[in-house]
Amino acid sequence: LKMIKRLNEGVDHWGGQLAGASDITIGAAANPGAQDLDVELSKTKAKIDGGAVFFQTQLVFDGDQFLRFMDKIRPTGAKVLCGVFPVRSYKGALKMNEIPGVKVPDALLKKLETSKNPEEDGIQAAADLIARIKGSCAGVHLMTMNRVESIPQILDRAGILAKA
Repeated sequence: LKMIKRLNEGVDHWGGQLAGASDITIGAAANPGAQDLDVELSKTKAKIDGGAVFFQTQLVFDGDQFLRFMDKIRPTGAKVLCGVFPVRSYKGALKMNEIPGVKVPDALLKKLETSKNPEEDGIQAAADLIARIKGSCAGVHLMTMNRVESIPQILDRAGILAKA
């Protein structure tokens, strides 16, 4: 990050002046679901010091946890895109819990485990999350894993998609 920041300032890795400066928007990863939020915030602030101006989060399933993260990171001025993934099955949700920093809430796991239509419940959970956090961050990165047809449904249910 610091190297890119220096290139943007017209300086090379060794401190020499370049003929011009790059114009690279610097982004980095953030994990609002980290076990130790204070450590994650410290890492995030170090990335900001290194030149990051926006962050893409790890997958988020807990709106309250994300909002706590945003309350702490907002004063830095960094833009945050919240990673949102509509889970399709109970088994898939359990797999999400194997990703470091990702935690599917127990209530959603229980709902998916007994659901007659878990993909529908995953779509609704994603919409509910977006509705809960909209306005708190710069936007969302909606990752549907080749299920693009679910995007209008999710955005409509979240109150984002304008009706014609």
